[in-house]
Amino acid sequence: MFDDDAGGPWSLLLIATVLAAVFCLAGLLGRGQTTAKNLVGRLTQLVITLGALSAELYIVNLLSRALKFDPGAGWALATLTMAATLCIQYLILALLRERHKPASLSAQQLLVVPPGYSMCVARTNSSVADYSTAIIEAEASATDLDYIQVRIPPYHYSEATVKHIANLRFGEGSANISIYMDEHAQRARHHKALLQRQVQIREIYPRAALEHFVKTGTHSGDFWPLTPAMVVDALQSWRSELQTHSNYCVAISSDSIPSKYHIISKKLVVLHDPVGVGDSHRLNSLFVEGEEIASAYCRDFELLWERTKRKNRDSHALSDWILNTLIPLALRRESVTTDLISKGG
Repeated sequence: MFDDDAGGPWSLLLIATVLAAVFCLAGLLGRGQTTAKNLVGRLTQLVITLGALSAELYIVNLLSRALKFDPGAGWALATLTMAATLCIQYLILALLRERHKPASLSAQQLLVVPPGYSMCVARTNSSVADYSTAIIEAEASATDLDYIQVRIPPYHYSEATVKHIANLRFGEGSANISIYMDEHAQRARHHKALLQRQVQIREIYPRAALEHFVKTGTHSGDFWPLTPAMVVDALQSWRSELQTHSNYCVAISSDSIPSKYHIISKKLVVLHDPVGVGDSHRLNSLFVEGEEIASAYCRDFELLWERTKRKNRDSHALSDWILNTLIPLALRRESVTTDLISKGG
């Protein structure tokens, strides 16, 4: 029993409170070492926590005697005090851990990206069928399409033209002919559906490449040329689409365009160039999705579009150009061939 000269019960209560706070802080610091991956840290934590609780128990017991509590009440007070201290410790630790919890890192933050490079997701296709499936899936939810073209796209070809290409590609009677024709028919239907859905479609054609295609019937020496009649049929289909759909826009550029690319919804870039020979297993397209990469291609497309003279991206003027210049250019090959045959005969 403490008397008043020794400070009395209130002095003891103050001392116990201060000691409890000190031990609580010591226990907190000890528990902060739980993240250490070594035995010493864990043992230190255990020793400090047990020491703090033991000291609390001893001081509360002395306090209960000074206040003349019966033994049961003293032990009850000690137990409640220790429980409260542990709860406070865990609560403070939880708050500190939450505050210092490291933020989740993105893939770009986890990987070191060299200067000048960008993060992206890429997909390759090694057959006409794979490309057809991938491009239709990508365009299905598109809001806009910006395409660099070097020839009149196959979705403007007639069924007879597609069959002609398939026969030359696979050989007459091949089982691949019907598959090839079905793929192109599906792509043509998909293209019409996009226009009917009012998806904005813009295409830029290099003038020299387009005129070469119209004049020769092919855009590459690796491909079989279309007949003049087939080229004219594709030109008429193309012209009709320009006249019918205001959301279909074309520009004829005189600038050099080093690579053909497609931009879908300003987030996906498709690099595609048919190989013509052995295309059932040759790499023919690369799909690249990445914000920075797509933005670079979008800037390039917009630059080409704006550099094109207004009359060369006016649908009415282009419609007249197709009728008065391109169709006669295609038919000229037929007349030249006929003249050569006549002279040879």
